[in-house]
Amino acid sequence: MRTFTNDLSAVALEYLPQIGRFNNLPDFQAFLEQNLPYNAINSRKRYARNLLSRYYPTNTIQTPLTWLFSYRPDLKTLKSALFYETVRAEPTVQFISENLIGPALPVGYVTRSQLGQRLEELFPAASKATHKRMVYSLLNLYTTMNEAHLEQDKLYFKLHAGTLAGFLYVLMAEFPQPGIYSFDALERGSLRHWLLWDREWMRRQLYNLRDFGLISKVSEIDAVRQFTLQFDRAATLKHYFEHPERDTLVLREQSATGIRNG
Repeated sequence: MRTFTNDLSAVALEYLPQIGRFNNLPDFQAFLEQNLPYNAINSRKRYARNLLSRYYPTNTIQTPLTWLFSYRPDLKTLKSALFYETVRAEPTVQFISENLIGPALPVGYVTRSQLGQRLEELFPAASKATHKRMVYSLLNLYTTMNEAHLEQDKLYFKLHAGTLAGFLYVLMAEFPQPGIYSFDALERGSLRHWLLWDREWMRRQLYNLRDFGLISKVSEIDAVRQFTLQFDRAATLKHYFEHPERDTLVLREQSATGIRNG
């Protein structure tokens, strides 16, 4: 467990998608150090390192996240992908998601003081200033990237729909190899407990992906509820984003859910 004092949500959304202009991480890091919106060079260098260690921990530029950026996804898809990658990289965010946000779904909110108290329990040796920065970073992460909103001292959130592309990106991160997987594994995992995606909406996306030929079979017979992924993660993302009927199917899904990207 480590402190989470810099969510960097806004700069991640604005600058990370530009990585496709570069052939290697050192060049991209140099770009970030020159262009991040902070006056001090030391701050730009520190935040550039933070971004790369969080989103590119393997020190290679060719990752599924870079592939996603190369297809110029809509903003809502970007937010879903980056929120997921943030939670996966930051144990403190994962803990808060699973032990505070998730259990509070029936109520629909947590208070700033509840969040601060839980962080004080996690980090009793940290200063009050550090606790305050962590509270701010968590609130900003959820309001910027996961459709929560802040009213006075309460963070409101609920189960919601994402985008088909965002669903696919996270689905293939959780299940990166071809195979047969249960609905239970899907519904008990990160797509619901981190992203807060609605169960019925996720079920419908499986059928949409079957229409793309990415899921070969969806079975809901009695107690057997499972789906079969046909390709590995790289092949699946490529097949989806290069599918000639992708825009038509995406528009159909948006019409069915009333989702507007942006």
